[in-house]
Amino acid sequence: LALRSVVPSSSFSFLGLVLGLACISCAAGCAADDGGVQSELVSAPDANLAMAFVRDGDSLYVARAAGLERIDAQSGVVSQVAGPEWAECPRDPRFRWLTTELDYSYPNLVIRGTTLFLLAEECGLWSLDLVTRERRMLVDPSFETREKRAKAEGVVPDGATWNGKTGPDWASAWGMAIAADGDGLLGCFQANAYEPDPTHLGGRRFRSRLELWSFSVDGTPREMLTSVSSEREATDGENYCKHVIADEASILLSTDRAILRLDRKTRAVTTLVSGLRYGLAGLAQDASRIYYIGEENDVRSIPRDGGMPLVLRASSHDGREPARTMLTLDGDHVFFHEGYSLLRVQKAGSDVVVLAEGNQAEWVLPMTLGIAEHHVYFERITETHNATRSDSGSVSVERTRQGALYRTAR
Repeated sequence: LALRSVVPSSSFSFLGLVLGLACISCAAGCAADDGGVQSELVSAPDANLAMAFVRDGDSLYVARAAGLERIDAQSGVVSQVAGPEWAECPRDPRFRWLTTELDYSYPNLVIRGTTLFLLAEECGLWSLDLVTRERRMLVDPSFETREKRAKAEGVVPDGATWNGKTGPDWASAWGMAIAADGDGLLGCFQANAYEPDPTHLGGRRFRSRLELWSFSVDGTPREMLTSVSSEREATDGENYCKHVIADEASILLSTDRAILRLDRKTRAVTTLVSGLRYGLAGLAQDASRIYYIGEENDVRSIPRDGGMPLVLRASSHDGREPARTMLTLDGDHVFFHEGYSLLRVQKAGSDVVVLAEGNQAEWVLPMTLGIAEHHVYFERITETHNATRSDSGSVSVERTRQGALYRTAR
């Protein structure tokens, strides 16, 4: 695929996307390289926006509705892996991964060898063999499947279908998260369960809660690692998962209310950040600290065991700055989204660099970043408005968006 160089303008403004359209300018400390930060077009624009990147060894996968592409992390060569059918739910093609343009739980994609695991609302969890293109349901929480099994087996399953058999309850709603873990997977999801409650009739109450499970790659459940109860009744559906990050010693979990760490050895759960109202739009960690976007729209880090936050990039706090939607770590840098642009900052909070500038008509809005050996890959979206006037004199405006894959030097 041909590459062309695009040099962004030296002056720009950020316009609100999520919190409303309002002009803001880059605060002091933003800087570009002396010659201007250059972005290269990797693939031609189309209406199927590129939404997520998943790194696996020397392969960087680009997930979009139009298909799945692979970028060689060393050479930058792009190749097609699968067409649009890759994202279809095997149980019902009406349901697909990537059903909305903005979802803070993305990418919800995991790659293990030649198998891709996908998670989507109203469908559940399934796998895609990148060689044979075979798709297979792993966890099916649908009522349709329960009804079919009830007719065939004569017993109504009391949970979701895991690898063809009844397993734990899994509410296939928004707010789910998966992660690779050893030779298997981790899944965080909403479930309903009876919990002890001496103040309630019968000594227990039916509540909604989050459950973190380990399971094998064929969808067989292994064990529930922990649960997070809601203070509300099960029907309220208050709690939901945002992110799961696993390492050898612990599992980092974020919900709409808190950031938690599960110690693998003791199974103790420590609350690192609490009092959240909506959850986080980004979460990452290294050997010493955790990085996230706070609800004040600032970029923060805290020690892995909890403590006072360090603000790496402050919010404007004036209601004009749109909500940040992405945070990624690589080496000594934190990458994040601000306004319509992509920025990078040192982990200590210094040396803010604008990697890809945007404006109202052409903006950069990656939900995740693709980081290769020499480049950072992202999506640049062009938005156009076409106004037409009817015979009665009323004016209607049609908005069109096209997304193209770009890259810039790290």
